[in-house]
Amino acid sequence: MIKIGFIFLIYIKMFAFTDLEIAEAIKKVAFEENINPKILYTIVKIESNFNPKIISMLLEKDEVNKIITLNRKNKFKVSFYDYALNSNKKIVNILAYNKDDLVILTQILKENNFSFDVGLAQINSYNFSISEVEQVVSLEGNLRKATQILKSCIVAKKDIENAIECYNYGLKPRKKNIYFARFKKSFIKDFGV
Repeated sequence: MIKIGFIFLIYIKMFAFTDLEIAEAIKKVAFEENINPKILYTIVKIESNFNPKIISMLLEKDEVNKIITLNRKNKFKVSFYDYALNSNKKIVNILAYNKDDLVILTQILKENNFSFDVGLAQINSYNFSISEVEQVVSLEGNLRKATQILKSCIVAKKDIENAIECYNYGLKPRKKNIYFARFKKSFIKDFGV
């Protein structure tokens, strides 16, 4: 456990945000937006594992080369994983080495109509415009957008379980609340019942 924690701290510091800065941003935004900070913390943990410089997407296998082409100058670390629910798709994680490159990549992906998630709370590209890119890649801006999405889900779904599921899956109905089950497990592990 100590080794993992040490690696995590090095990882966070690589991007010029300490774990304390991220925790303070979560606390501040949760307080200002009237959201339980434990809920926001758990969403961030599940979505990005506290990594503000990550972009994730799900692509058809034949689309993966488009991402490789974007990385010709090696400004990003790109990882590909098989998607367990569909063998024709790959999960793609792109780690930007600095904020400027994250902004540029986010703009390029948005302009080319990719569906992707970005930042601490993994805000989906559907939920922001090209003019909001700078905001959505900043710590507080990303968290504020997350609280806006969560609040709209609370209004639409009326209960916290379905609102949490909506945060990840959108408003469309889902037979099982898979994301909420993951959220609940993480929440209980970190905060108890």
